Amino acid sequence: MSGVKLLDYWSPPEGAGRPVACLATSFTFEADFFTQDCLARFLGLSSSEVIGEGDHNSSIAAMLEEEDRLAEAQVSVLVDRSSPAEKRNLRWDLLPVHVPGGLLHAKVAALVWERSARIILGSANLTSAGYRRQIELGLSIDLDGNCRVPRPVLDDLVHELRLLVGLIPGPSAGSGPKARASDTVDRLAKRIDDLSLPSSHSGDVRIAVAAARPGTNPLDRLQMVWRGVKPLSATVVSPYWDSPVPAPAIEAIQQQLTGRPAGDRKMTLVVASDPYTGAVQAPPSLVASVGSGLQMSVNAFDQPDKEPRRLHAKLIIFESPNWLAALVGSSNATENGLGL
Repeated sequence: MSGVKLLDYWSPPEGAGRPVACLATSFTFEADFFTQDCLARFLGLSSSEVIGEGDHNSSIAAMLEEEDRLAEAQVSVLVDRSSPAEKRNLRWDLLPVHVPGGLLHAKVAALVWERSARIILGSANLTSAGYRRQIELGLSIDLDGNCRVPRPVLDDLVHELRLLVGLIPGPSAGSGPKARASDTVDRLAKRIDDLSLPSSHSGDVRIAVAAARPGTNPLDRLQMVWRGVKPLSATVVSPYWDSPVPAPAIEAIQQQLTGRPAGDRKMTLVVASDPYTGAVQAPPSLVASVGSGLQMSVNAFDQPDKEPRRLHAKLIIFESPNWLAALVGSSNATENGLGL
């Protein structure tokens, strides 16, 4: 959706009804931002409307309204255990989790209202920088009567959410924070059950869930959405890259370029630059890691306007003469980011 701000995705669709449950994940986290910006929109707080950029009504009436809405909705936020625990409202759960062999780097939110639901995926952490001051990429799926996402794709999303909830310490049974988070996933699954969704893709749009975790490479899911001749080119946008030579992530992406003729295979790497000094932020391994026979260029991200914003978006685009596939999410072009 062109022109839609990431925060707008947290506001309920028309006719959504009362807020029921929210499950969100983030690598870094700002409790005040989440409460005043994301949660206020999800709850539909009329007395917490934004007056200016980052300026909110903090009256007693707003706090009372927030408490009233939170009494009816369960909210769980999963963050990596390296993120410092901040102050929060005792009516919602902030849950530091440990990922064996890695970090909790996913940025996903499942929002459930009385008559609607939405899943938000992307690169932005639940911080003011992520939603207001950085270049990010995100997408949302509205689970309503117009949803045409195939049922298996949504089932895969629910499965991944269950795996994340499984990382929460403590028992799954009872009334503790892990049980509450699991209940939110159950509510989301029930909403999906209530929809009349297609069982497979139709037309020229295909979607697949491409998870990344230690030992699971999202690039392995490319064939689930690809059609026609093999990919010839790749464009990779990332703020972080591997330093070792050869760079494992670049090699993994290069291995997907098997189209013919081999001489036409090329890779374009889009790297971050300091928005104030213009200094390019990329290790020399990007050039050194690409083998012979592949055209390769490294370009600094072109700022879309005069506002100094840091690149934090992650994107890989594969192309052939008649097909294109895009990987959007939270995975940097690094060995760890791609689960290598």
